[in-house]
Amino acid sequence: MYLSITYFRVKSLIHYPAFMKHVSRINAQVHKADGVLEVKQRIDPLFHAYTMTLWESREHMLAFMHAGAHKAAMPDTRKLATRFTGFGFDTQSTIDWKEAKRLVRERLAAKKPGA
Repeated sequence: MYLSITYFRVKSLIHYPAFMKHVSRINAQVHKADGVLEVKQRIDPLFHAYTMTLWESREHMLAFMHAGAHKAAMPDTRKLATRFTGFGFDTQSTIDWKEAKRLVRERLAAKKPGA
């Protein structure tokens, strides 16, 4: 199995409606996606959004990512986000949010601001 984690910091309240429009469409897509086993989402104060999805394989996750609503949303990422990251790894289950956020912080610390 493959666990995918994403983080997205929405730029401002002005950008939030467009972000949520994409989220709504992507939610509809992910719950119907081939190979998805579990979907977790969290939006914290000040527009910090996280997702955790468990897939049968990395190939299933990539097929989802490069199709439909998710593919359509990707070009808007830099317009809507101040920071974002996505990564994944092979595992047998999801992890708790504390661990997911720790991994996101490590990932962001290794990236240049805005990347």
